[in-house]
Amino acid sequence: MHDPPWKRSFPCIEAEEANRTELYAKKEHESILTKTLGGSPKLRIIDFFLNNPLFDFTKKQVVEALGMSKQTFYKCFSDLEKYGMVKVSRKIVERSYTRYI
Repeated sequence: MHDPPWKRSFPCIEAEEANRTELYAKKEHESILTKTLGGSPKLRIIDFFLNNPLFDFTKKQVVEALGMSKQTFYKCFSDLEKYGMVKVSRKIVERSYTRYI
């Protein structure tokens, strides 16, 4: 039995997401924001979005790019959502993409 179209995997989208995440995970410098204010998890998330304003990311991509535990990420991310600093910018199939406001 075949999966319905909305449950199928999209290799081209997954490859693009992997490349984008890998690109931003290879940062070789620390930003002025984190140098000045420290490297707290919330600041690292904000810094990630500020350094990538043209793209939106899944939560999984952000976690992988930052090398942060899921538990820490979701705890901090919920606060950022509550204060309106990040929002879901689009949904594709079962994935939500997030962008910094």
